[in-house]
Amino acid sequence: MSTPPDTFGRWLSAARTRRGLTQEQLASLSGVSIRTVRDIEHGRIARPHRASVERLSQVLALPGEDHAGRRAGEAPPRRAEARLSVSVLGPLVVHQGRHRTFVGSEKLRTLLGLLALQPNRMVGRDEVIDVLWGDRPPATAVNLVHTYVLRLRRVTGAGLLRHVGNGYQLALTAEQSDVLRFAELAARAAGRAAADDPDGAARLYAQALDLWRGPLLAGLDQRLREIPAAVGIHQLHLTVVLRHADLALRLGDHDAAAAQLRTVAPDQPLHEGLHARLMLALAGSGQQAAAVHLFAELRSRLADELGMRPGAELQDAYLRVLRQTVLPAPSGATAAPVPAQLPAGTAVFVGRAARLAELDDVLARREAGRGSATVMITGMPGVGKTALALHWAHRVRDRFPDGQLYVNLRAHGAGPPLSPFDALSELLHGLGTPSGRVPARLEQAAGSYRTMVADRAVLVLLDDAAGPAQIAPLLPGGRRCLVVVTSRNRNTGLVARHGAEHVELGLPDAAEATGLLTAGVPRGSTPPEPGAIAELVSLCGRLPLALRFAAARLAADPDRGVDDHLATIGGDLLGWLTTPDEPHAGVRAALERSHRALPEPARRTLRLLGHVPHPDFPVDAVTAVTPDGRPAAEVAADLDRLVDSHLLDRRPNGRYAVHPLVRRYAAGLS
Repeated sequence: MSTPPDTFGRWLSAARTRRGLTQEQLASLSGVSIRTVRDIEHGRIARPHRASVERLSQVLALPGEDHAGRRAGEAPPRRAEARLSVSVLGPLVVHQGRHRTFVGSEKLRTLLGLLALQPNRMVGRDEVIDVLWGDRPPATAVNLVHTYVLRLRRVTGAGLLRHVGNGYQLALTAEQSDVLRFAELAARAAGRAAADDPDGAARLYAQALDLWRGPLLAGLDQRLREIPAAVGIHQLHLTVVLRHADLALRLGDHDAAAAQLRTVAPDQPLHEGLHARLMLALAGSGQQAAAVHLFAELRSRLADELGMRPGAELQDAYLRVLRQTVLPAPSGATAAPVPAQLPAGTAVFVGRAARLAELDDVLARREAGRGSATVMITGMPGVGKTALALHWAHRVRDRFPDGQLYVNLRAHGAGPPLSPFDALSELLHGLGTPSGRVPARLEQAAGSYRTMVADRAVLVLLDDAAGPAQIAPLLPGGRRCLVVVTSRNRNTGLVARHGAEHVELGLPDAAEATGLLTAGVPRGSTPPEPGAIAELVSLCGRLPLALRFAAARLAADPDRGVDDHLATIGGDLLGWLTTPDEPHAGVRAALERSHRALPEPARRTLRLLGHVPHPDFPVDAVTAVTPDGRPAAEVAADLDRLVDSHLLDRRPNGRYAVHPLVRRYAAGLS
């Protein structure tokens, strides 16, 4: 330092005050004793030690030096940022290449651990403050966080530790992060298991488990292990241990299964599935007495703490131990296949960025242990609910390595809606249950379904649902499952009783609607006229189903211009919005199925909408065209039912709005 000592003391005091730090906080951040800080500021040390000056300068970024303690204009030392690696599956360990790097204070290690638990994700400043100080952050917390980040960048490099939005992000690859490597190996192992390669899957699961060196971030603040990301990592660890044990038991490697199960058993004292596997592993490795003792201990804990008896899985394992039938599966036996039942999505999917982001947020909250297990996509007939659900489900299917199930509940299908029992039968078949082994009663079938997916990451898509009575028995309840429901009904009961998240799907904007229409026109056909395209989009009311059929009409006769097609529509727009080979799949058919699902009073009110002279109207306008003079309150109740079925929109000031195609359909009925 070229700064005179007495001047440095005055600068130090002024810089500390500007940063809002006390002498104690500055000493803690810099690793310099509080006595040294006081002596320098009061001029009692004529020549401060160079190391102390540099440490204090690094914290306060004094004029003439940057935050790394270098003189202005001095070239930074070369650092191989890509070689940095951070390990959190055990005590925090940081390596720079082959060399281990020491990270200074406990607060600094805690911050690094928090970021490394969530690699490549933005960690908000509020979360940082909460983890570092809990409910009693200091008044200077924001400044302290900024200082810690500056110091941490000396370890990670500025290119890896980034300021993003209102927080920070640690950018790492799978080679630099044991968290990412663990998740990658687990996903690859699940893929090998799905491909009926138990040996390959077992090896990959073992490699993943070898990354664990002890409790997560052992030795650091307990608050770190309570954040959602840490809880999610623990859940994945438990799942991997259980899957590895299943494969090891199947392959006859009982010692390997027992070794891994013992690492997590103390933290899961009441997990019956885990202890059932451990009993089988102990018995298979010649420790039958230990297996029997383990059962007795767990039975006592269940009785004392929960007032429960051992469940079927634990009882079955106990009987196998007593009968000495703990053997690997016969050679050639295969595990139940991992279901992959999602139908293909639509060939053309345009826009819907905001709704896709909503679904991404639901999944993120679910994975963090904070969100609902059910998300419901609702909207009017033909608005694209199924297309959105399938498009998103295919995007995130790799987040559900235990499979994806699909059931069409047919609430508005050609036949009667699927009963909950029949839907459960389809779900159980998808999970590998033979037809003859599906329980005969609804409650038993639901229990079997929930048991099979309890510890599995499964995505369940329930398409075209009627209401809560049909949906509720199909909700699995597993901590890692997510259910996506599409429905024309609002199903507020599902939100109220089961905490379902609600994604309301409205009409696309004009640009998205135009893109959806023109994307279906084959290349090389007559270029569409912008004015005619806008007119056709308007006629279709921007309804995606109508736009798809309109695009199919244009594609079927590509040599004709859009104006020519418009001239052929005449007064039968709904008839034109279908195809000759599928007369029951057009817009009219979709509206007909919604009409048929309504109770008779609501049907009659829907038919009356064709006589209302304006698409935006109050209750009185419908009452005026009611032939039997029904009270306004009854008409209003019918209109609300139509709103719940997404055949009407409720507007401010007690008014309602009807979609132009629904109005055309109602006029045709009346």
